[in-house]
Amino acid sequence: MMDLPPLAFLQDADVGCQPQHPSQHQLKMRLLPAAITLSSLASTLAFVPSTPLSSLRSASSLSRLFSATSDVTGTVKWYNAERGFGFIAIDDGGADMYVHATGLTFDGPLIENERVGFTTEIDARTNKPKAVAVVRVGEEEDVVNTEAEEESDAVAAAAKMNEEEDRTKQAEAKAAADKAEEDARIKAEAEAKAAKAEKERIAAEAKAAEEALIAEEARLAKEAEEARIAKEKEEARIAAEAKAAEEARIAEEARLAKEAEEARIAKEKEEARIAAEAKAAEEARIAEEARLAKEAEEARIAKEKEEARIAAEKAEEDAKARGYPSVAIMKARMQPKSESEEASLSSKYAAMSSLGERAFAILIDLGMVDINPDPDAVDFDSSAYAEDDDE
Repeated sequence: MMDLPPLAFLQDADVGCQPQHPSQHQLKMRLLPAAITLSSLASTLAFVPSTPLSSLRSASSLSRLFSATSDVTGTVKWYNAERGFGFIAIDDGGADMYVHATGLTFDGPLIENERVGFTTEIDARTNKPKAVAVVRVGEEEDVVNTEAEEESDAVAAAAKMNEEEDRTKQAEAKAAADKAEEDARIKAEAEAKAAKAEKERIAAEAKAAEEALIAEEARLAKEAEEARIAKEKEEARIAAEAKAAEEARIAEEARLAKEAEEARIAKEKEEARIAAEAKAAEEARIAEEARLAKEAEEARIAKEKEEARIAAEKAEEDAKARGYPSVAIMKARMQPKSESEEASLSSKYAAMSSLGERAFAILIDLGMVDINPDPDAVDFDSSAYAEDDDE
């Protein structure tokens, strides 16, 4: 239980005492109504068993009450009236002090470069000091006088409240107990409702997380399957392209081989044609050379025959000019004979019995009669044989 004597923490705040510093006096005067209320509540709670809720509230009130620091002055560095906060530059050169609109003791915003006095307390949200009970330094004297009057009235009221304390103790204790019970019930219901809501929220979040996990797994599985199918399609496409490329390569090699074979065959045919043409040209050349050689030979023979004929005609003319009937006779008569030849001819002619036979043999030996004429001879007379054939 809380056992706090009334006004115990304000034992130096008697009406006849002057504060050592205006800031301390202002703080004590502002805390007087709260102290009176706290004292009454402490006396009431003396008869009520402590609950966790009442202990927590009392401890929180005392913490806020005794964590304040006074005797601080400074200059407003800047202040945002729309957002309701700013900073005060402290006179002792410390860090700038944060101030919120809820810490002002007057209406209206702070003005930059304005001189102010304030106390500090620990901000429960940031756990850092902040300026509270902010007053303008120019208004401090008026505030001191007003607070002195308020202090006197507050002491009188406190005395009166102490006299009435016994009469109201039971009613306040019952009301406080009822209120504490109701607050505890409301808090329990709120906590149960909040716990249920939190449980439902956690369950909903767990369900949502599970569904999200299932959906994510399904999405990943779907993406993996799509990736696998896409990979298989890509591999099939690459394999098909490779097969098509291989078939195209084989077809190209076959085409090139066929073209090479056709080119080889065409080359061989062309070489055979060229060889045949060369052979034909060679044969034609040989035939032409043979023809020309034959014509040349025939021309030579004809020339020689012509020359022999001309020579024979000339020889006949010469023989006739010399008195011989023919060249053969002239040659026979003009041909010298040796003694043995003359002896042989005499013996042959002497063996002949008739004169005609002897004369014919002499003509033959002289070459005047040709028993077997040469048909190719220049002086061959075919007319005599033609007459014999006719007979």
